[in-house]
Amino acid sequence: MGKWLEKIITERVENWCLENGINPDAQSGFTANRRLQTRILSLIKDIRLTVVAPNRPVLAILIDFLTAFDRLWYPALFKSFDDLDMPLDLCRWIYGWLQNRSTTISHEDATSRVIRIFLGAPQGSVLAALLFRIRIHFLPGYFNQIVSHSFADDLTIVIKGALEKRLSDNIEYLEKKAKKILNQLKNLRMSIFRL
Repeated sequence: MGKWLEKIITERVENWCLENGINPDAQSGFTANRRLQTRILSLIKDIRLTVVAPNRPVLAILIDFLTAFDRLWYPALFKSFDDLDMPLDLCRWIYGWLQNRSTTISHEDATSRVIRIFLGAPQGSVLAALLFRIRIHFLPGYFNQIVSHSFADDLTIVIKGALEKRLSDNIEYLEKKAKKILNQLKNLRMSIFRL
C-alpha cells in the first residue's frame, strides 16, 4: 500500500510541477525524458562556445551533494513548497509520507533497536528524488550571470573568462569568481540540508 500511495503522490506532484513550470531546463535526472547524455552534451556545448569561438578561458566547478537524500531538511523543503504555492493537500500528503519513519540495523541474528528518522528522504524512492528536485530547483537562478547544469544531485557551474582581459588577469578573475561561488554554496548548504 505504501508504494501505491507514493506513486499517486508522485504523479500529482509531477503534474503540479509541469503546470507551474517547475522543471528547469538546466536540470536532468529525476526528470522524465532528460538523461545524463543530454546534460553532458549541453555542458560540452557551453564550454566549446566559450573557449573555441571567442578564445577565452572557462572554469567548470563540479559539485556533488553528498548524502543529498539523507540530509534533506523538512522545514526547508516545506518552505520551498510555500514559496511555490504548492496546494495544501499535496503538502499534507508529503508531510504524512515523511512522518513516523524509522529504521533498524540487522546483522546475522541480531537486530538493533528501532531508530526514529527525522530528516532525509527514503533512498531509491521516486518521490524522494522529485522532492529533492523541487528543493533545489532555484539553484540555476541563484548564481547571476553564471551558467549551471544539474543532473540528479550533482551541479556543474561554468564560469566564463572575460574577452578583453589577458590570460593572467582572467585566471585571477576566475579564481575570485570561484571563491565567491563556493562561499555562496557553503552558506546555501545550510538552507537545503541539515548538518
